[in-house]
Parts: sequence; C-alpha cells; structure tokens
Amino acid sequence: MLTALHSRLFWVGQYIPNNIEVGGKNYHLHDYVWELIQKETITQTEKVSIDKCIEMISTKEKEDEKELEGQSLTQDEAKALYHELQACCVQ
Repeated sequence: MLTALHSRLFWVGQYIPNNIEVGGKNYHLHDYVWELIQKETITQTEKVSIDKCIEMISTKEKEDEKELEGQSLTQDEAKALYHELQACCVQ
C-alpha cells in the first residue's frame, strides 16, 4: 500500500514549469495543473486530457534524455548543465 501511495504522490512538492514546449507547441503546464487541483471532481474528458498530457511529457522527457545521451560533454559542461537544471527546478 505504501508503494502504491508513493507512486501516486511522487510529484507532490515538485517544481512544475510554467510552460513546456512539445512538438513545436507551447503549453501552459503550471496553469493547467493549478486549475485541475482546484476542482472538486474531474470529468472523464479531463482524465483523458490528463493522460494525453502525461504521455506527451513522458515522450518529451525520453527525447531529451536521448539527445543528451548522444552529446559528447566535457565534465565541466555536464556539471554546468546539471546546475542549470537544478536551478530551473528550484524556482
């Protein structure tokens, strides 16, 4: 039960970017998430939309990871990228 609960709440307290670009389109992710968490209930249509959003973000994440894997970075470049991402996620 604890594992199931953890998997459902892993995102709590995590930074949600204001915007995310997927497939050349810009999405206002933070606003979307904020609107959803303010609702008492979520419709089936909204659930489908949420699933599509999660799928798009997961695909983007995999694409970004693959791009990074293919790059040849020096140790200093890798550290700079790491710190840039950390700063982004703390905002």
